[in-house]
Amino acid sequence: MTLQKAVISLNTLLETGISATAMLQSFCARSLRVEFLTPTPFPLKDYLHYLEPNSTEKTPLYFRHIRLFDENILLSEAWNVYRADYLAPEAQSLLEKSTIPFGAAIGKDFFRRQPLKSRYLNDNPHSTGHSENFVLEHHALLRRQQDHKIFSIVLERYSAEAAHLCYRASST
Repeated sequence: MTLQKAVISLNTLLETGISATAMLQSFCARSLRVEFLTPTPFPLKDYLHYLEPNSTEKTPLYFRHIRLFDENILLSEAWNVYRADYLAPEAQSLLEKSTIPFGAAIGKDFFRRQPLKSRYLNDNPHSTGHSENFVLEHHALLRRQQDHKIFSIVLERYSAEAAHLCYRASST
């Protein structure tokens, strides 16, 4: 198996609109571990207008910057900006008070991903990095299933290990 095939396989799955958290969890025998990172400025400021479709509406936006691990293996890093007012109170509480991954707190059946952009890091899927080398980046909107309203913008970066897990899982 080459890293190129693995990264392409991961990108193909993410483009289908499934929950990235649910997808990563399906590759792992253990529950994903979340590490919260010191908040940094959201790198996709040009997308924030999606969360406030009415220019007169100023809704509070919430921010999460995390890394997901399978035990000690880094799988991804994600920035989520979201509108809590579009979420169920239980999901709001989980996001505020727990270390559960974003997609798991919301519930994979609550939303659908709308991919906006993907890119291979290092300009191609041939990167040959180690555990903290990210090989794929995705930008997506998360829409509620019930009314298709956008409640979150995400930027995710995936490691070579995540790509290899995906490839092995999809090849069996």
